[in-house]
Amino acid sequence: MIIAAILSIAFGSAFYLGNNTNKSIDYAGGSRVLVQVKSDQKIDSQFTKEVNESLLSRLRDGSGLSGIKVTTQADGKLLVSKSGELSPKELNSFVNEIVKKPTLIATTVDLKPLFNLSKFSVSDQIDYSKLKDYQIPFKKNGAEHIERNGYNNIKVSLNGLDGETEYAKATEYLYNQQNNKEILFW
Repeated sequence: MIIAAILSIAFGSAFYLGNNTNKSIDYAGGSRVLVQVKSDQKIDSQFTKEVNESLLSRLRDGSGLSGIKVTTQADGKLLVSKSGELSPKELNSFVNEIVKKPTLIATTVDLKPLFNLSKFSVSDQIDYSKLKDYQIPFKKNGAEHIERNGYNNIKVSLNGLDGETEYAKATEYLYNQQNNKEILFW
């Protein structure tokens, strides 16, 4: 009788657990966003890998503990995952963080932009619906992260001689002002 009880427990447990085991490897939950890469260039596996690395670098904090993971699904398709439960507002913010690249604009102290379409041009005011028009003439993919002695720095290159010339015009303009010779970056 004891042998029958032991056998029924052993075989019953083995068959029950074998068929009803949760085989999912995703235990953290979180949110996922599938991204389609768009570009004027050919989108192949190498380009997708570069976008993957760039996106991951932009979304992660300096420690790499942000809970964000970017995986390549196919040429031009990336799956961006963030651990933790997100409210609809947080999810919308996360999606915007993924699809909208940050812009860096240079203005006077009076918030007059110094560049328009990568050329030096002092405008009266900023049209906030066209922020990309006011970007500094940086080289495409010209930003480099440098970590030294525990400090994070970013080195950004201007767009060749044209970018350097336009930036020099902006600094000369500010130098010749009576007051407020500062430049604001935001």
